[in-house]
Amino acid sequence: MIRKNLSLFPFLFIFIILLATFSFSQQKGSVEKIVISKA
Repeated sequence: MIRKNLSLFPFLFIFIILLATFSFSQQKGSVEKIVISKA
């Protein structure tokens, strides 16, 4: 059981990083849209 979780951990870590970068790029895009609309 512990061994299975240990092998699954790297995939979870990569998934979290991808999710964080995706949400960050989404926020950056929305911020750029606001700046463009205000300019």
